[in-house]
This record gives sequence, structure tokens and C-alpha cells, in this order.
Amino acid sequence: MKRIRKVGAYKDVKPHIYQGLQGFMEADIGSGIHSFQEQGRMMDLLFEERESDTLLVFFTAAVQPQNTYPYFSGRGVAAASGHSLLAFSDPSIALDGNLSTNWTLGDAAYQYHRDVPSIISKIAGDRRIVFVGASAGGFPALYYGSIFPSSVSLVMNPRTNVFTPPTHIQFSNRHLFPGMSPGEIAEIIPTRLGKAQNTVVYFQNCSDDRYYASHAIPYLSNQVDTGMVYWKLGEWGDGHVAPGSREIVETINSLSEAPTWADGAIASGGRLLCNVDDVIDEHGRRGYGSTTLTAFADDLIRVGGLEERLVDLTEKFNSLRSESLKLREDVDWINRPRTVAHIPTGCKIGKGASIAPNVLLMANPKSNPISIGENTKILRDAEWIGPITVGSGCYFNKGSYVRAQVSIGNDVLVGPFVRFVTDTHELGPSKKRGGDYYKTTIKVGNGVWIGASVTIVGDVEIGDGAVIAAGSLVNKDVNANTMVGGVPAKQIKILP
Repeated sequence: MKRIRKVGAYKDVKPHIYQGLQGFMEADIGSGIHSFQEQGRMMDLLFEERESDTLLVFFTAAVQPQNTYPYFSGRGVAAASGHSLLAFSDPSIALDGNLSTNWTLGDAAYQYHRDVPSIISKIAGDRRIVFVGASAGGFPALYYGSIFPSSVSLVMNPRTNVFTPPTHIQFSNRHLFPGMSPGEIAEIIPTRLGKAQNTVVYFQNCSDDRYYASHAIPYLSNQVDTGMVYWKLGEWGDGHVAPGSREIVETINSLSEAPTWADGAIASGGRLLCNVDDVIDEHGRRGYGSTTLTAFADDLIRVGGLEERLVDLTEKFNSLRSESLKLREDVDWINRPRTVAHIPTGCKIGKGASIAPNVLLMANPKSNPISIGENTKILRDAEWIGPITVGSGCYFNKGSYVRAQVSIGNDVLVGPFVRFVTDTHELGPSKKRGGDYYKTTIKVGNGVWIGASVTIVGDVEIGDGAVIAAGSLVNKDVNANTMVGGVPAKQIKILP
């Protein structure tokens, strides 16, 4: 069900509509709601101009289902501080009443994040820029702030990784990313934050355990050497509660009145981040520390962010993405010794098939299923990433590595440490030879014997009854009933 559009909810603001982004960029912009359409998405901006050399750029947190759109944040704070305001309404909330945010980044139809910096530059002109966002609005405030090195980002309990819990329904929503995996989504929109390129004032509520552990500590642990981040722990209520508008206004005034953003950050009570342990120690000193919470944060730091884990790990981490399991349980599951193989829901196993306990099968029923035929055996230390299809009566010795889009027939014998590699890149320019990523396919016929330490790269088809000598590199098709070997593999002889 689509959300109701109600520009008239802002009765004191004049609406302006333009012919696409170009029409907006060519227009003289004054105070009002400014709207344009691109790729079927309606973009709405609120600009309120005041006599100030500072522009506040506000991004909304999650929007409730009952709210109409466009939805803007920051009007009260901007009025109280006396600064101009540019507020973004996340266009994604218009598509479905249950969508709360897509972090003002765009979707598969329109990558809004590519145009937002130009919009900000047009409105800002020579003004100093303060990016402001709480919770879900914190991610764009940090992301776009880093594109403007002379700006400051003021964030409260921000999300710092789109895929880290708590998650929302956005990534299963058919309107935004239909049928796309987290990895495919990450190629379209930014989903995690790098090192800060601008000054950051990072406010975190002490009792907001999930955001403290899942977002604050992993992000701050990556910012220690930047000399750009100032942090402040507060106690503003129980749970995911941001500081009140008065404290936000006072912080903005401290920033705008100081000779430098750094001076303003310190004047507002922020402390320069020199060691993430200082944040953890103060959190504990205030009585909020716990062994479980510290271990939770340590695990997040150790895995280096959850985006890669969500792309590469099994159904356990897919369950994490939907909040059906706690992160602590998943980490324990990965680390503990196993006596039987974990078979994810996206993996179909034929009768009599045998899979060693530490074989890692990464499968999802919709996007990357794995099918293994009857009486096929997979020995230890294997890692398979679907979609993969394997026939009956096959044998995979230890250490097999099988990537997506591999199809293997019946009665195939695979030696130890054999690799089926379908991932590759286009040839790029000299400054970066590894260009755009894409996948190839590998097809292996029936009765094939593949020797130890063979590497097969796509696009390759190996005919029925072929033999690949140990240590070979196969990068071309192999005819049926042919023995090949070498690097690259060449025909050795025709088999009877």
C-alpha cells in the first residue's frame, strides 16, 4: 500500500515543481518545497533561507507508517539556531507505507545518492555546511558529510552500516531491490561507511545497547587515526533515544560560533577520538558496561563489519539479517566444533549423499540454491557458494572450492584442492586494471576425472568422459573423452 502524498501538510511553505533534476539545477532556488521526478521517483527537498553563513542539511530518521510524505526533519532546530535549512525527504517511503527509510540513497531504479551532492552544492553556495541526522538519518549525514571535507557531521545514535542489525524490510521489498542479494545491492548504493573525511561529532546514548555495540564501536574503531571524530556519550533515556532539541541546538551553535569545527566540537562537550577503548571505558564507568555487550562489540570489530559476512556466510547470518537470531549465537555457532555438516535451507541433498562436518555450503532458496545428487560425497574443508548443481555418484576430495554458476554431471571424480572459479572482472584502465565485476559459468559433463590442484576458470565446458591432469589450469573448453594437462591445459591424447 502506497503512502499518502500530502505536500499541503506544510501549509506555510510554497511548493515548486521542476522538469526533472536538470530543471531543478537550472532554477533559482528560494525558500519552499522543491520537487522533481527522476526514473519514476519523486524527489522532495525543503529549503528555508535565513541570514546565516551556515546551512543545516537534515536527513530524516525512520518514518512511521501513519506519516504522509514528503516528510522533513529539522525545521524547529533550524529556526531555533537561526540557520538556513536544507531537509531531504527520503523518496523511497513513497513506494510503500511499510517502508520506513532507505537512508536517502536511492534504489535499483534511481541511485539518488549520485545526485544528492550536486543538490547540496547548489543550495549551499559559499555557506558552511552542518550535516545532521539521528538513527537512520545518521548514515546519510556521515556519508554525504565525507564528500564535503570542509563540513561537519553531527549525528546521534547513527546507523553506520546498512546491513548491520537492527534491519528493516527494505531489502526484501519488491519496490526497491527486486530479487537482489545484499552483495548486489552494495554494488548499487553505499551500504557501509569508510574513514571520515570531514569533522564528525558523534553522540551516542549509553543505554542504546544495540546501536552502541552494532554501530558506534565498529565505526569508531575505524576512525581512531583520522583525527576528525569527536565523541560524546550521553544519557537521554532508555534505549534508542536521541538528545533533545535544546542540546542539538546548543551543539550547532557551538560549532557555528567557533573559529573551527574542532573548537566547536570540543566546546559542545565532544572529545577527540584517540582510542576506542576510551569510549568503552566511559560506557562501563557510567554503569552500562557488561561482559556480553563488550564481547558483542568485540565480535563486530573482529569480523570487520557484517556486510561481507551477510554476503558470504550461510543461512545463519541470513537469519541474523532478519533479526531472528542474536549475533552472539551466530558467532558461537561459527566458532564451535561441529560433528555434522550445517545444511542451509537453500541446499537440497539427495539420498545417500555424504557431507563432511566442516564443509561450508552457502545457499539461499531464491538467489543461490545448491543441489547435490544421490550418493555424492564431499570431504572436509570444502567451500561452495551457490547456485551450484551436482549430479549423482560424484566424489569431491578435500578442499574443493566451487563458486556460483557451476553445473557438474553424474559420476564425476574430483581430486583434492580443486577450484572452480567463475568470478572475474573486465579489463580496466591502467590506473585500475580490475574493472567491472561479472560472473561466468562452468559446466562439467558426466564421468569426468579432475586431478589434484586443478583450477578451472569460466566460461568453460568440459565434455563427458574427459580427464584433467593434476595441477592443470583449464581456461578453454575440453572435448569429450579427451585428456588435457598443463598451464594452460592442452590436449595430451584422445581417450577410447
